[in-house]
Amino acid sequence: MNLREQRLKIFPFLFVLYEISLYLSNDMYLPSMPAIATELKLTQAQIQNTLTLWFLGASSLQFIIGPISDRFGRKIIMSIGGALFVASTIVCAITNSIDIMYIARFVQGTTICFVVVAGNAAIHESFNVKEAIKWLALCNAITILAPALGPLCGAIVVEFASWRYIFWFLAVMGIISFVSVLIIMPETNTNPHPLHLKSIIYDFVKILSNKDFMVPCIGYCLLVGIFFFWMFESPFIYQGLGQSTLFYGVAQTFIFSLFLVGAKITKWWLQNHELPALIRSASITTLVGTLLLLFTSILFNNIYMATICMMVVALGSSMLFAPMNRIAIDAASQPMGRRIAVFTTSISVAGAVSGWLISVIDAGNLYAVSVLITICCLVALVLILLTDVPKNYSV
Repeated sequence: MNLREQRLKIFPFLFVLYEISLYLSNDMYLPSMPAIATELKLTQAQIQNTLTLWFLGASSLQFIIGPISDRFGRKIIMSIGGALFVASTIVCAITNSIDIMYIARFVQGTTICFVVVAGNAAIHESFNVKEAIKWLALCNAITILAPALGPLCGAIVVEFASWRYIFWFLAVMGIISFVSVLIIMPETNTNPHPLHLKSIIYDFVKILSNKDFMVPCIGYCLLVGIFFFWMFESPFIYQGLGQSTLFYGVAQTFIFSLFLVGAKITKWWLQNHELPALIRSASITTLVGTLLLLFTSILFNNIYMATICMMVVALGSSMLFAPMNRIAIDAASQPMGRRIAVFTTSISVAGAVSGWLISVIDAGNLYAVSVLITICCLVALVLILLTDVPKNYSV
């Protein structure tokens, strides 16, 4: 095994570390908001704006970063994102100005665009279909733990130290990731594409109008929407059914840990069986968990049973995410960065639409959320059923 192959084996783990650092900058941050508001003498609206700006940054640059990474490479984009993350995180740790905090939080959010677009493109370029699906499943499984463990870790830091230590901790993680990229990450973009605005727009239009790309992409986003609905409303559901914050945190850990189990099953399955069979089995598992959740909410309104049902949904969905990702990406022939930009922006749109629906419907109870989740699941599975799995995927 030559040096490049060794680096390619290490890179997915490096990418996971990088993603965890970035997502923790939001999830660890949540418990610190009251403490920051008190120390900096901010209103609730002002401190909530720091959260909104992070999300705006995280969904703002994919369509720009994609073509730039197609021209200049994945490694330089990952490096720039890392440098911006470290700088903005240190600013958050030392500032006493809300205006500077606003700017730093927005920049911190934009680093998601750099790392997710370039990192995902590098994985798709580096591995064949089955290997890529295995790595994507593992990356998804590990990074999805951030919403479950991040708030707990942040709460512990705030409880025993200053909220500023959250940012210092994240800055250290960012420095480690940044240096690792510089030393270890190989450049995977071996065919640079020029930055011609007309061709870039043409490529994006072609991707967005490509049914074979958009069907699995939208199916993927609807599956993600299930967990957006759950994460947005589950704290209030658990509280409304008489459960403590600690119970809520433990329950989410159980639910999202099933993504790790799903990643292990995906890896084993692809070593012993074919991809279409994995998709069928995962779809059935997801459907069963979703319907059980709906029946549980109607007949029992029991949070323990609902938690178990969501664990089943998480298991099935985790086995679908990576295959749908790869099938969509392979369905288009445009430069990889542009394909990833459309895919990741679609996920951001799914999050925004989920939040909007939650606010419009006011789904503050288990039944309402289970109905939304069921609708999302059924439409997603129809789209997955309509997805054409290329024959060479079965080889």
